Amino acid sequence: MRGVTPGPATPAKSAGVATIRPPAPPATELHGLANRRIDVWEHRLRALPSLRRATEESLARGASYLPRLCAILGEHGLPPDLALLPVVESGFWPTARGRSGERGLWQLRRATARRFGLVVNARRDDRLHPERATRAAARYLVFLYARYGDWPLALAAYNAGERRVDRALARGRRADFWQLADRRLLPRTSRDYVPHFLAVVRVTRLGSSASSQVACGDVAMKLPVAARVPPPAPLSQSALDGRRLGFTTRRLSTAEGQTAEAGVTYPLSERVVVQVSYERDTLGRPMPRDPENGVVASLKLGF
Repeated sequence: MRGVTPGPATPAKSAGVATIRPPAPPATELHGLANRRIDVWEHRLRALPSLRRATEESLARGASYLPRLCAILGEHGLPPDLALLPVVESGFWPTARGRSGERGLWQLRRATARRFGLVVNARRDDRLHPERATRAAARYLVFLYARYGDWPLALAAYNAGERRVDRALARGRRADFWQLADRRLLPRTSRDYVPHFLAVVRVTRLGSSASSQVACGDVAMKLPVAARVPPPAPLSQSALDGRRLGFTTRRLSTAEGQTAEAGVTYPLSERVVVQVSYERDTLGRPMPRDPENGVVASLKLGF
């Protein structure tokens, strides 16, 4: 995350805006956002073993922090899903160090940390204190949401700084984040950062906890829903002429949890039926799986 110290020409405006608390956004606002870039990152999180494993390990490290992080964000009127931002920022390593001097769970730079109330000097660095850093990050996110009124733009500014987002908006008038990204008016890191984080929100389930002020406790990767399992590629139109096509989706319970199975049946003639089915596991990986894991794809021929 790259913060920016306010320029000398507008100190009063920056100080005034930073104290504004916007109305609490709906809890569904983040995981309800839809865009093809988020879909691409969701597929990567589910399909790429290394990225999926890194995300799971990060969530495991963050499990002990999340209830308190969610509570602090809730105090500031922010969606609890923002507690997952350290997954992308630091991998939930509290002493993480960025390439440009960012530190801590929230990867705050020195100027940004001091701007929002943290002490950063040779003897003390509040960025390494999870609760203090979270309060500063929450104040910064409140400021950014009040400034842009839009979470994708606010998140882009958290990553790249307000000045870069402001320059992009000046060049792409009346454009939202997705249009700025498509026109490459934002840095590539920010074009990936925002959909990556929103995909993490989409594939992560925040459970409930009695010690938390908001729904944020046990954390785990979500199971893919059956509606997201695409059907197999259909046969050509000539192969379908005069024949019926059926598609069904059902859920199966296995030792690994719940899976979604999709099947398609092609009656090639009155005497020959080919039924092809395939599955996706709990993380959305395509089937077949090894027989020892208890789930396989199937091909049935009927005469």
